[in-house]
Amino acid sequence: MLEASMLPGWRPGLLGDLRARLAAPVVLENEVNLAALAEHREGAAAGRDDFVMLWLDEGIGAAVVLGGRPRQGASGGAGEIGFLDSSAGSICDLLTRQEVSRLDLGELARRVVLAAFPGVAVLDPGLVVLAGDTGREGGAELAARVADGLAAVAPVPTEVRVTEVEGDPVVKGAVVTALTTARDAIFGAP
Repeated sequence: MLEASMLPGWRPGLLGDLRARLAAPVVLENEVNLAALAEHREGAAAGRDDFVMLWLDEGIGAAVVLGGRPRQGASGGAGEIGFLDSSAGSICDLLTRQEVSRLDLGELARRVVLAAFPGVAVLDPGLVVLAGDTGREGGAELAARVADGLAAVAPVPTEVRVTEVEGDPVVKGAVVTALTTARDAIFGAP
């Protein structure tokens, strides 16, 4: 379960209080899930309803998208892969910006495979998108090496692509969320 103390400014009941004060719909969403919405709408996952997006940046996380919708999990913690541990250490520690800057592409790919494998093995998403600064900077060569690494260990075939969203994917995902909320309020949820 995610602790409220992990989120700056968060306190129990905040979402309800905001909805009451604003007398308007308020949606609270994880930034990696927002980026995945943008990826689904206009990026590397366009046309794919099932995928896992790895966010490799200042923070490490994943978004799980199944049936075209991000999955938050029972407590909102779906995709928090930084907490996973491997024999080499925690995924979060293995993929910090400082660590990544010291790695050659082969070692970086090996570590990204460690982060991607649990989601691929359990969910069979068919697609992993590498996002965030590290994913973008690694480009097609990193994606190819991660795909090869996953093919060697995963029980299911998985395509690996690099993010294609230009600009700020979190903001773009927030716009998608706002437009979807407005559409649903006017025309009803699909």
